[in-house]
Amino acid sequence: MKKITYFDLVKNRNKYTIQQLEANLNHLEIKHILQYQTLSSNFCAKYVLNEDYASCQEDLYLIDIGYVLYHQKHLTYDEIIKSLEVLEEIENTYNNNIENIDK
Repeated sequence: MKKITYFDLVKNRNKYTIQQLEANLNHLEIKHILQYQTLSSNFCAKYVLNEDYASCQEDLYLIDIGYVLYHQKHLTYDEIIKSLEVLEEIENTYNNNIENIDK
């Protein structure tokens, strides 16, 4: 798979699939993906609103649900909240399973 660059994101707005973007997360800034590609609420919950994927301190205070909605006009607040809740439920289930293994 071809490595996607910042310039690719800008030149090819809304071209890349979620799978292609996930495969390129390690060398793209999350705010650039947010600005130039169409994303799902699940992608936003899992990566964009996740501090672990912030590329700098600015991202930590800049990127919030309002910022996501500004750049992803097709999404709603409720969709993002639902995706965040589902992600949290998955993480809790995983953590509970890990704790049970340790017992």
